[in-house]
Amino acid sequence: MITAFKFVSAPSGLRILETGKTRVTQFTALNDTVEGLPNIIWPTDPAAVDAMANYIVTANSEADVTPEERKDALSKIRSMISNANSPLFQHLTNRMFQNSLARKYGVISLSRRIESPLMWAHYADVHNGMALEFEDGLVDAQPMEVVYRQKRPQVRAELGRSLDDLEFFRVKSPDWQYEHEVRHMLKLEHTELLTKTDRKGHSMHVVPINFSCLRSVAFGCDYDPDILDQTQDALKAYPSVLYFEAELDPQFYRVSRRLLG
Repeated sequence: MITAFKFVSAPSGLRILETGKTRVTQFTALNDTVEGLPNIIWPTDPAAVDAMANYIVTANSEADVTPEERKDALSKIRSMISNANSPLFQHLTNRMFQNSLARKYGVISLSRRIESPLMWAHYADVHNGMALEFEDGLVDAQPMEVVYRQKRPQVRAELGRSLDDLEFFRVKSPDWQYEHEVRHMLKLEHTELLTKTDRKGHSMHVVPINFSCLRSVAFGCDYDPDILDQTQDALKAYPSVLYFEAELDPQFYRVSRRLLG
């Protein structure tokens, strides 16, 4: 059985268990600012520039555009592409790519590691929260193991890249390797949009989770004991779920679990 852990604060964990729904987070709302932000390389060869300018103008022209208007548009687009590899323009187009991704997709992030003090500190309210253990299959989307690489993904603009090529959006910097992340990527059109926003103003989307995949709940080593009762009340219909208490290893910088009750 392959499982992964959703690290959350106690209030967020209870909300997931009580509502049966979890958030699907847009790439622009994630902690890593370069999530879903490949480097777009624009053509420099004159023939490739002309071909791309023609494609852009043709794809965006109205049916009744005059030859003069088309010629003027081609000139402007060629000029833009010729300067597109400047740092400022690259940054702007990369962000446009990321924003277009964020309007279409969101992710549910989990970790393969339960023993990492960093995960408990960063994502479970400094060891006051909980880790929900799910077997793969908690939502209707295949899990993707995140790949950690030094080099950012590169996209050649003239070749294009489909937003439906999900494999492309699972690459992160090795600085994040401690997360051992596995993620589910979903189209936002298939999620429920909430009326509230998060603290940074991002819209919030949720999806139902498959409770038959919930295997255990582990509480951080500094958790409030009252949370245990509230969690068990929320999960009365799922008696097979196990409950653990996290413990700091006395010799090493790692977290272990002790079965409760």
